[in-house]
Amino acid sequence: MGVIPTPKPESKPPETKTLPRPLRIALNFVKSVKAVVVAVSVLLSYVVLKPAVAIEPYATRDPQRAFSEQFYIQNNNFYDVYDVKIRCEIRLVSTLSKHGTFENVLIDSPNISLSSLAAGAKATIVCPLDRLSDEPYGELKIAVGATYRLPFWIKGCKMSNFDGKSAVGGTYIWTFQGSAKC
Repeated sequence: MGVIPTPKPESKPPETKTLPRPLRIALNFVKSVKAVVVAVSVLLSYVVLKPAVAIEPYATRDPQRAFSEQFYIQNNNFYDVYDVKIRCEIRLVSTLSKHGTFENVLIDSPNISLSSLAAGAKATIVCPLDRLSDEPYGELKIAVGATYRLPFWIKGCKMSNFDGKSAVGGTYIWTFQGSAKC
């Protein structure tokens, strides 16, 4: 005796409810606006939070001595920076006589440090390069740099190159020559 197979009911795919066209357009518009807002927020936060520390020549204590120049470091952020450590590097210093040229020398400056530098504040620093030679200088190139810690323990660094130019009466003027890698 044969068993007659009973037909299985056909399974229908579940019905998907589609939203009305105006509602779909509105949701897509909201998604697009949200994506634009997120992208603009990321760009704005980069601009606002990007570290802005400046190092510039400030004043000279004795215009006849090339390395008596004071520099300032300024925190141009709206937040404080911490553990600021200054360093000075000789890129190239030559004397006008045959006595020497100094190149690529790091001058250890352990005494030039600040526990913090408030937003908008500046501090004056002097590189301890005074009187490498008693003779007049020729070409002068130095770099003044700072390492620091931003909020959330993020480390930052700024290094600026300067050329010393001999001016009238044996005086020297320091000019900014761009930023360098830290």
